[in-house]
Amino acid sequence: MRRAIRGAVILSIGIAFLGAVAYFMILGSMAKCSDEKKLQLASDDGQYIATLSERNCGATTDFATVVTLREKNFWVFSKATDMFFAEGRHSNYGVRWVGRRALQVSCLDCDGSRLILRERQWRDVSVTYEVAPGH
Repeated sequence: MRRAIRGAVILSIGIAFLGAVAYFMILGSMAKCSDEKKLQLASDDGQYIATLSERNCGATTDFATVVTLREKNFWVFSKATDMFFAEGRHSNYGVRWVGRRALQVSCLDCDGSRLILRERQWRDVSVTYEVAPGH
C-alpha cells in the first residue's frame, strides 16, 4: 500500500512538472517578438546608437514602429531603451541626429495608429518628434 502511494505521488509530481514545462514553453514562444531593423545611426561622436525597427510579435498582434537608443560599446550585449512606439505598419518614417545629443524621430503616416510611447529624454540625449498633424 505504501509503495503504491509513493508511486502515485512521484507520478503526480512528474506530470505536474512536465505540464509546467510545456506551459512555459508555449507561453514563452507566444511572447517573443522580432525586430526588423530598418535604419540604424550612430551619434556624431559614436557614443550612442539609434535604431528604427518594425516589431512583429506574431499573428495575434499588430506590427509596431519602434525607435530605440543604446550605448555603443564593444560588449556583446547592450541594453536598448524604447523611445518611440507606434502601433501599426508605417512607411513614411525616419530617424536622424540633429546635434551631438539631439535625435529627431519622424513618423508622418502615424495618424491612423496609436502612439503608445514618445520619450523626450534619455540620459543626455534629447528627442524631438515629427508626427502626423493632431498627434
